[in-house]
Amino acid sequence: MVDILEFKDKWTVAGRCFRSIDDAKKFRNRINRNFEKWEKYELHLKEGTDLGEKGNYDDAISKLRDAIEYYPLDEMAYFRRGCIYLKKDEYFKAIKDFSWAIRFSCYDVVCADYYSFRAHAYQMVNMYDEAKADENKANEQRYITRLYRALKT
Repeated sequence: MVDILEFKDKWTVAGRCFRSIDDAKKFRNRINRNFEKWEKYELHLKEGTDLGEKGNYDDAISKLRDAIEYYPLDEMAYFRRGCIYLKKDEYFKAIKDFSWAIRFSCYDVVCADYYSFRAHAYQMVNMYDEAKADENKANEQRYITRLYRALKT
C-alpha cells in the first residue's frame, strides 16, 4: 500500500507532490484501491490456472472470469481461459478469448503465441483461411522480435 510522506507544507504520494493533505489522501486512496483490485486479479488468475492444470475446467473458467472482472485489460486471463476452452473443445469461445488476448497484448513475442493458439482453434472449426492468416501473423511477429533483438545488440 502507498503512504503519504510529509515535507514542510507539501505532501507526496507515489512521487506526486500535493499542497493539500486532502488531495494527497484522495490520490493515495485511489492508488490503494487499484492495488487491491490488482491483488484480487492475480489471486483469481493463479487459482484459475491451478484449477485448469488439475483438470477442473468449469471452476477454472469461473475463477478466470472473476479475474477478468477485476482487471479486464490484462490479456493473460483471456489467454488462459481460451486455453481451457480449447481443452473443452469449445472452439468459438476459445477464438473469442484469444482475440481479446491479442487485442490487449503489448508484447510481440507473447502475441505471436496468441495468434498460434487462435489459429489452432480456427483449424478445429474448419476456418482454414483464418487459421493461415493467424499463422502468418504469428510468424511475422516472431520475425520482427528476432530482428529487433538482433539490431539491439
